[in-house]
Amino acid sequence: GRIKELSIYLKDGLKTVPGCFVHTPEDWDKSSGNTAITMEEHSRDKVYEHLSKNWNILTRNVPEINALRISTNYFNTYSEIDRLIEALKAL
Repeated sequence: GRIKELSIYLKDGLKTVPGCFVHTPEDWDKSSGNTAITMEEHSRDKVYEHLSKNWNILTRNVPEINALRISTNYFNTYSEIDRLIEALKAL
């Protein structure tokens, strides 16, 4: 239940990030605790580097769709998700 709650919160937050495309279905029944995203104006590698070097935020690469995966098993508080959203907006 907690992962579902955080995943919904994450997806709602990602809607506020300009140029962010969420690959993962919004409907929880077709989703999981992993959310894949791409940023329209930036390569996957640039986003990964920005998050890791400037914000100490780790994500996983999804090379099949040139995306990054965000796991609510790892980001498990609202404040961690808020910080991730802030970092993406700062890109």
